[in-house]
Amino acid sequence: MSLRLEKVLSACRRARCLADIGTDHGLLPISSVLDGKAERAIACDLREAPLSRCRENIERFGVSGRVSARCAYGLDAIIPGEADEITIAGMGGMLMCEIIYKALRGGKLFPGAKLVLCPNTHDEFVRRMVYSACFSNVRESAVRDGGMIYLIVSCVYVGGTPEFDYAVSGFEAGEGFEPGQFTGHTGKLPKYYYRKVMEKAQKRVSGLEAGRHGKEYAVMADVVRKCEKIIFSLDT
Repeated sequence: MSLRLEKVLSACRRARCLADIGTDHGLLPISSVLDGKAERAIACDLREAPLSRCRENIERFGVSGRVSARCAYGLDAIIPGEADEITIAGMGGMLMCEIIYKALRGGKLFPGAKLVLCPNTHDEFVRRMVYSACFSNVRESAVRDGGMIYLIVSCVYVGGTPEFDYAVSGFEAGEGFEPGQFTGHTGKLPKYYYRKVMEKAQKRVSGLEAGRHGKEYAVMADVVRKCEKIIFSLDT
């Protein structure tokens, strides 16, 4: 299992039933059972090809009685209230949010269920969702794996359905979240994560005209300055 998925699993608590969405090879839910993190697990994927590999791994590791593979979009194959731990990794933040909003509308999650999310892109959409009143106990960490840097966010669902606007841009989704607040309650994120945020903002600033894109230019330039300040203050 990759370092990224190991980090995701380490953010999980002991669960009655863990559901891994977009499971691919199924190693995360299999490991959750073998490591004692979950009594049983559900491996979900939209595609049959990866699920075939997942089923092979389930048989290979001898967990067929405790891990099941289901072909479905998001949490569509999960019975409402069935899973008390949800992991989603390996997809963009916008798609991740779409899946969670659909699950909430369908009653798939219940108050107290925990989510561990690791978006490939668009961290800002995930932050906008989890820092709403519908979630609590937000924790953030980061991992560097295979030349990529990933944010890992865990939170507990407390009820309700947060608003989600598909027309919102990444800039608008991230507006109001200062780099210093990206740490949740776990302390500062590693320096390399702030560098990633800063470089993304710098690239955006270089493509903007201060006169025509005044608000976005000012926000992104401020992100650059704040990231620089945080990076300078960190030892590692």
